[in-house]
Amino acid sequence: MAARGALTALALWVLGVPYAILLGVWVAVTAVIPDLGARLGGIPAVILASFQSPTTALLTVLLYVFIQQFASYVLPPRLQGQVVRGHPAIILLAVIGGTEIVGLAGAVLAVPTLAVPRVFVDFFRVRLRVQR
Repeated sequence: MAARGALTALALWVLGVPYAILLGVWVAVTAVIPDLGARLGGIPAVILASFQSPTTALLTVLLYVFIQQFASYVLPPRLQGQVVRGHPAIILLAVIGGTEIVGLAGAVLAVPTLAVPRVFVDFFRVRLRVQR
């Protein structure tokens, strides 16, 4: 949420859209709502940008699409990969696979399911070294 809001505020400020920081906060707040939040967050900025120029409005739409894609498909796998100590691509594939197999529960449980074997290996590796 914070990353989406900060990226949005910075990019809107660069584009010269008024109330960039307030719009960034709005995006961070609406990011709580899955899928719909990104669209709700972009509507006020596109309306304000359209008062600037059609080009600014188009760039704002492209900006929101880019930030949404980045915040959905790049940032979470990297952060979760660092926590679980796994490759981001494996995290992304696990979430996609879990979603396809079990649905929403699979998406939620995919990363913890990947973490369990890592925890067991770390636990037993330390115990086996101590006993030698």
